[in-house]
Amino acid sequence: MAAAAQLLPLTSLRFFAAIGVVLYHTYHPFLPSRPLPAVADQAIAVGFLGVSFFFVLSGFILAYNYLPPPGAGASTAMRGDARSFFVARFARIYPLYLLGLVIHAPFMASYRFAHDPNDAVALGKLLTTFAVNAGLLEGWLQFMRGGWNPPGWSLCAEALFYALFPLLAPMLWRSRHRDRTLLALLYVALLIVPTLAAILLHTGRLQVHENFSLEQFPLVRVPEFLFGIVLARSYRRGGVRSSWLWVAGALILSAAVAVRAWIPEVLLQNGILMPAFALIILGMSGGGGLVQRIMSHKTLVLLGEASYGIYILHVPLAWWFAWLGHGDARLSEIPPQFAVDQPFYYAIYLTVLIGLSIVSLRWFEEPARRWIRGLDGRIRARGEAVPAEELVQAR
Repeated sequence: MAAAAQLLPLTSLRFFAAIGVVLYHTYHPFLPSRPLPAVADQAIAVGFLGVSFFFVLSGFILAYNYLPPPGAGASTAMRGDARSFFVARFARIYPLYLLGLVIHAPFMASYRFAHDPNDAVALGKLLTTFAVNAGLLEGWLQFMRGGWNPPGWSLCAEALFYALFPLLAPMLWRSRHRDRTLLALLYVALLIVPTLAAILLHTGRLQVHENFSLEQFPLVRVPEFLFGIVLARSYRRGGVRSSWLWVAGALILSAAVAVRAWIPEVLLQNGILMPAFALIILGMSGGGGLVQRIMSHKTLVLLGEASYGIYILHVPLAWWFAWLGHGDARLSEIPPQFAVDQPFYYAIYLTVLIGLSIVSLRWFEEPARRWIRGLDGRIRARGEAVPAEELVQAR
């Protein structure tokens, strides 16, 4: 099996991680009666773990794609230049992210103009919070998020990861430390801040402001991304590979769900289960077992490719479905608790979300990526031509 084919199950896994986040954000608000069995309810309650999985997987895939196979005497330089990398990353995440903000904008505008003392204040708050979110700054300026597309905070963290990748990834790639040593150090580094926060919260010495979420602060999540890079180094070196490693990872996740009440929320939210994600990633890319072959099916791979749309569009679309489900309710009256409480209606929402994300992938995201990359290529070509033209004019 070719190397690219070995990673197809990881693409499919993105779909399940995205759906986990979707259910976490929308199942209880849409269906407050909670019709599913208690075990399903417990699993949905930790759907936020999908974000941590995305962070680790992001580091793994980027390192695999942009860094050469590690080895004695091998180059550790990143493939391509930093500008090409940044343009590719911008083209990958930003167009759809901005579209999600635009789709959500009518609710934000309606709320501001309905609740602020006058139109000038409403417009000022609307434009300011939009600028913060459109600028991918909401993770740093959480008090100014203003209710815009909540999952967008993770894009703020990803933007930081991308900025650090050209510098830190080659350094990790050529490090003389063992892979296991680096992974252990990164895991410890990841847990320092949330563990301290958990202790201080438990003792009452820390009061977290309602507008601040530690898990949404970009710097705290950097070790997860770096962990994925080192994991890719281990994989490329031919480290531990087994098509059954994912089973161990899944068992760890299941155990965490079962004992969730004894695990501080701040630790769950900030990557304590990163080793389980590592086992799942290595297991799904480690061989051609039955499960891996199923996860490589073109339908699941397509859903995985559309997972970004599922993730970034699910809240704006949920608000529109809630508005439609409430009949004559005004846009400004749609609360975070949608309370439509109709399972069939919720199933329609999920179906439309998935279908819209596939359409978006083919007819918006991919064309936007090609256009942005093409534009950068034309700008580069013009920039390279200028010195020669100026030289002719000088003569």
